[in-house]
Amino acid sequence: RADLLPPEIKDAKRAVGIKKNLAWGLVATLALTGGGYAGSSFLAEASKERLVAATATTQTLLAEQSKYYEVREVMSTLDAVKAARGVGASTEIDWKSFIEEIEKSLPSGVSITAYSVSASTPIEALAQASVPLQGARVGTLIFTVVAPDLPHIEDWLVKLRGVTGYTDAFPGTMSLSDEAGTYSGDVTMHITPDAYSLRFADDLPTAGTVAPAPQTDVTTGTATTPTDTTEKG
Repeated sequence: RADLLPPEIKDAKRAVGIKKNLAWGLVATLALTGGGYAGSSFLAEASKERLVAATATTQTLLAEQSKYYEVREVMSTLDAVKAARGVGASTEIDWKSFIEEIEKSLPSGVSITAYSVSASTPIEALAQASVPLQGARVGTLIFTVVAPDLPHIEDWLVKLRGVTGYTDAFPGTMSLSDEAGTYSGDVTMHITPDAYSLRFADDLPTAGTVAPAPQTDVTTGTATTPTDTTEKG
């Protein structure tokens, strides 16, 4: 079989087929573009409606919150007061109970006639020792004691180690009374943060954490003497 058609006719047929394919491709492209535009328009409209609804909800919530503005102010003030109470009481020591515990350690015949107290406060640290062999402290007690003899004082110094918050204790100059035949003098005792009562520890800004009283670096000598001092006798 011989094909006697001119090449121009074959090229024309191929060109028609190519045009049809291009036309269908253009139609498909337009259809996809139109579908994408319609879909994006629908999603944009839905997003706009959700935004409007969310804005309305926010406005409603803000209006409701404004009704309780004073309550929120009071709650905020209460939180600040509780935090201040926690910080203020962070260095509190129940001195009555503490002194009673010390008095229970007194040997028979030994009595305390007077005492003075110096302790750290939340804003002022107790001056630390500048000599070796003395531990860090948050409070200092100076007792005036009367004892029948010096061994009783030594015995008491040993028993003081069992007192809560004990750091160290040492006697000062003891003098003998010729009339009574007894010894009297001063005994200095230092105490640690273990003596703190921590009544409002939960009110501290960091829950469950009680910061001990600020300590002074003994190498700087920058601490000042606290003003919390009481006298007995």
